[in-house]
Amino acid sequence: SFPVTDVNLAEPGAYGALGWTAYGNSKLANILFTKELHRRLRKAGVSNVLVNAVHPGVVDSELPRNLSINFYPLLRILGQLITNEEGARGQTRLCLGSAPFETVSGAYIAEMASRGKKGEHELFDSSAQSNDVGLQRAFWDESCRLTGSKWNVLEASTQTEQQLSEMNV
Repeated sequence: SFPVTDVNLAEPGAYGALGWTAYGNSKLANILFTKELHRRLRKAGVSNVLVNAVHPGVVDSELPRNLSINFYPLLRILGQLITNEEGARGQTRLCLGSAPFETVSGAYIAEMASRGKKGEHELFDSSAQSNDVGLQRAFWDESCRLTGSKWNVLEASTQTEQQLSEMNV
């Protein structure tokens, strides 16, 4: 289960035997925060801001230097690694509002090499845990507590988009 009150992994054993628990939780945290931010933006009447969580893919990078087991050579043989450019493609398309992501918000977008579409990014169903609204809210609250962030503008659901735009939100 996701350690909402131990996101810094201070508890003994929280990091997991090989670090994969921590890695997986960090990815889940990105999705939880994104989905909650999307929900709060819409509740506040902000529809011109799009937020998404993106998995760039398994980019042929220096990540394995910190792993206890380097599985990259196998992924390279299987053709599952992608270049930096291929990994950046999804984020770039989202930032530019390129098709098919012009109006997508609150979603999880993943690179599809594992499905035979190397370097392509598509909407992807995230885990049931990432879609747990209670967990999204709890993680949001804990994130705000840890960072001291207030996000007061999102609580003002009666403000119009124009007012928010004038505030440079």
